[in-house]
Amino acid sequence: MYLVGLDHRSRSLYSTITIMISLPATIKMVNWTLTLLNGALRFDVPLAFSVCYILVFVTGGFTGM
Repeated sequence: MYLVGLDHRSRSLYSTITIMISLPATIKMVNWTLTLLNGALRFDVPLAFSVCYILVFVTGGFTGM
């Protein structure tokens, strides 16, 4: 965003939209993780799928892929 030469107004709009998208996604991931931690865990296929999905989602979010 800073390397392509956007003007100040476009940068602030882009940053605001990015934050508006990332905050609900972050809250959703925290809620899913806390639901898994507070529940009675039985390691079945749906739980393994959910944990793998959360790990892939978080890894992609951290690396920006």
